[in-house]
Formats: sequence, C-alpha cells, structure tokens
Amino acid sequence: RRVLFRSRPDPRLVFSQSPVTFPKSRSSAFANPYLAEYLKQKLVDRVVICGVYAEVSVRATAEDARLAHLDVALIANAIASREAAQYT
Repeated sequence: RRVLFRSRPDPRLVFSQSPVTFPKSRSSAFANPYLAEYLKQKLVDRVVICGVYAEVSVRATAEDARLAHLDVALIANAIASREAAQYT
C-alpha cells in the first residue's frame, strides 16, 4: 500500500524515483513500524521534520525518531502551530 498525500503532491516537487510512503494511524510518522526499519536498512541516521501541529504530530514524530536512535532536525518555519508565537 503506497499513500503519500491525501491530495496530489505539489507539482513543483521533483522526485528522482517513485517516493516510498508509510501510511500512519496515529500522530507519529513512526506509528508505522516499517518506517524505522526502512530508515535502518538505508543507513539513515538523521531525519528532518516539518509539518502541521507542532504540539501533536511533529512532536510525536520527533520523540519517536529519537527513540529510534536518529538525530532530529526541525525546520522552524516549516512547522505550523496553534501557538505560533511560542516557536518563534
């Protein structure tokens, strides 16, 4: 099963190959156990996270990435928040 976006990807995005996707059922991207395994197989040791709802999904994903022994980078101006002033 390969689902990347609920809508179509931005046409400005250019993929060198078909994107690999990992559907999730909870806030964290790591709710799908295949993500951590895939990153391990590809020898990935750092993830860059951006997204919506810093207080929920971004935070959960960052915490789970750390639990998976990955370095985590957050892109501050690519994260939305209900409390935006808190993160500037």
